[in-house]
Amino acid sequence: MGHDYLDAPQQLDRKAVLAALKPLLEDPSKTKIGQNLKYDISVLANYEIAVVGPFADTMLASYVLNSTITRHDMDSLALRYLGEKLSPLKRLPVRAPSN
Repeated sequence: MGHDYLDAPQQLDRKAVLAALKPLLEDPSKTKIGQNLKYDISVLANYEIAVVGPFADTMLASYVLNSTITRHDMDSLALRYLGEKLSPLKRLPVRAPSN
């Protein structure tokens, strides 16, 4: 949606994506689940999207469960709780949309 570098794949139209997400993100009857939602909410505010709760933030939940561990990032949480090592996004295959 916002990648702008040499050989970047075709991006979705930012305005169209934000317009589609806005009603969902501003709906107080829908729970928003994410990692470090504070950051995402601040970025979306730049596009006049007022994200409202309820919220479930995996980073905050990790801290509440175990504040003594030093890492609460998604990679560390996946390894700790799921025994899974996440693949970097740049290594994921790009698929053409199915019709």
